[in-house]
Amino acid sequence: MTTPRTLAASACLAVALASASLTGAAPAQAAPSAQVTFVKKTHSLVNAERRDHDVRTLTQNPCLKKSAQQQARRMADRGELFHQDLGAVLEKCGLSTAGENVAAGYPTPAATVRGWMGSSGHRANILRTSFRIAGVGAVKKDGRWWVAQVFGRKA
Repeated sequence: MTTPRTLAASACLAVALASASLTGAAPAQAAPSAQVTFVKKTHSLVNAERRDHDVRTLTQNPCLKKSAQQQARRMADRGELFHQDLGAVLEKCGLSTAGENVAAGYPTPAATVRGWMGSSGHRANILRTSFRIAGVGAVKKDGRWWVAQVFGRKA
């Protein structure tokens, strides 16, 4: 069955494939400063969307950031989009609720957030009022960005 999340993942993959064919050869991995910039800007743009919709901004959380970074790395290593087990994240980070957005192939943080906002499931995660904290992870491999954002609320 096709769900909005499945459609969004397919759209992300299509963008990833198109992006890869347009960019040609690229370094195997981005410099750490590019990664830090991508992560910070993505978090900032998600909070801008929340402010624009009168939703409380998200505080960065180290445990969620680690989970998001590990997920971005796993996706990049496997070359496919997929969601991690959020039950494990709930337990490890002491959360009462959690959600996750993933993306691949978007060339910038702005394009990533636009892609998420254009997908009903991803948009719902960004604007969910019950989420108070988040972490973003990003990995650039073979010229393609792999991004995960994990949302949550402490128990």
